[in-house]
Amino acid sequence: MVFNETASEIKYFIENDRSKASYFQWLTSKGTNYTCYMKYLNGLNEEEIMNNKIEQFRTAINSITAPFSMPFFILDFDCFYHS
Repeated sequence: MVFNETASEIKYFIENDRSKASYFQWLTSKGTNYTCYMKYLNGLNEEEIMNNKIEQFRTAINSITAPFSMPFFILDFDCFYHS
């Protein structure tokens, strides 16, 4: 699959002055080299593209549900019934 280069994607890469990039820019960046990223995307087949999308969805769901699996959020209702 061939991905077209778009100017809207370039803004997510920190190619120049990496030392001056803010913490938030590093968190939201896709990397430091746009050309390398395009080569990677163009080298993927359909199955790998679908696996990447599924992995992104899985990561989002896990980041939402993981805090609720901690013992702090698990309520033991038996403690309310003991006098």
